[in-house]
Amino acid sequence: MGLLCTIRTLPSSSVKSFIITHSDLVLRAVCNSQNRLAHAASQAASVNSSNGATASIPENKYELFVRPDVQDILKKLTAIDPHKVLPNLTKLKQTREITLMTKEQLIQAEKAALERAEQLSQMPPVLPPRKECEKVMAVDSQLSGLSTSSIVFTDTTLGLPERERVMVVRTPDGALMSAPWEVRDRVLQVYYPRSGRRVKPAPMFSGIYLENLIKERRYKYLLDSACCQYEPDHPDFIKITHQVYEDCEARETYHALLSTRHYGPMVFYFVLQKRVTNLLKHLLHQNRPDDCIEVIKLYSIVWDLELASPPETYSIKVMTSFIQNFIEKEAITDVSLLREIKILSLRDSISSSHSEKISADEASNSDSESDSSSSGSESDGSSSESESDSESGSSTDGKYFK
Repeated sequence: MGLLCTIRTLPSSSVKSFIITHSDLVLRAVCNSQNRLAHAASQAASVNSSNGATASIPENKYELFVRPDVQDILKKLTAIDPHKVLPNLTKLKQTREITLMTKEQLIQAEKAALERAEQLSQMPPVLPPRKECEKVMAVDSQLSGLSTSSIVFTDTTLGLPERERVMVVRTPDGALMSAPWEVRDRVLQVYYPRSGRRVKPAPMFSGIYLENLIKERRYKYLLDSACCQYEPDHPDFIKITHQVYEDCEARETYHALLSTRHYGPMVFYFVLQKRVTNLLKHLLHQNRPDDCIEVIKLYSIVWDLELASPPETYSIKVMTSFIQNFIEKEAITDVSLLREIKILSLRDSISSSHSEKISADEASNSDSESDSSSSGSESDGSSSESESDSESGSSTDGKYFK
């Protein structure tokens, strides 16, 4: 039979009643309330110490991530490659399939593969850390000491979003409080399990295991696993992603996340931190000045920076002047970045002079060919005249011979 429980959410004037079943709605969580609160406080302190700069960023800046123009810039920077996003699909099949296609069918298949790659490359949202949701609703001293463990009451109505699902905890000291995030995540995984997510996070997300994965540059595997285990605003997810991004900057291994769903959030993270100097150096060193323009456009959108209009035609000269304008606006004095810009300009001047030389050589070759063709036509005319003279001479000689 069902169990009728009255949960006191407000003072005695307002009482809210819930009809719940004993098997589906009551879960005994073996944890002490004081230890749970102490663990949550220590976890919040560690997250705040490791991501102190995150707390200083206004929350309205995170909302810019979902803007269409920002998403277009991040997708352009990601440079989705279907061969990298879909590498193991053929390995799943024991035998390869060879299909004869027309040109139109091949175009449709490539388009479908690109759409599948874009779907798999959907970027996880960049969100601020979620706020604590613990709130004491009532304290009943008569229930103190009645149980040695906390009791969790969950609303299991079908179709409710996870964030709107009511979940309260009755602690051993008689206090009735809203369930903290740690308890909510564990209970929701018990009632509504998600594929790839565990009730308790795997050891790979903490300690020496996390350090070894980052040291081995297994960024994609670590971030994909974190996306399965945590919500985007979970403090542990934010801490793990930031550690990966910081390691990419320290080792200059940004390209390890290129053509993955995590490259765009990484660029957005450095833009939020106002630390794009090393990223610009890397892009210039990789001979990708057009991506530098996109990063600067994103920076100007996030921080309302007034710059000259971005170049419509991406010539090296125009792009370098646009980048130098950004450097002057932000008062960047990094010598290596300025050196990369000079190298890019020198490379462009050398290539342009080389192309001019090639075009001049081609023009001279074409002139010589035209001269040779004209001389050949003159020689052909003289030979034809000699041939006609010889024919006329032979005819007169024939008369004399006759």
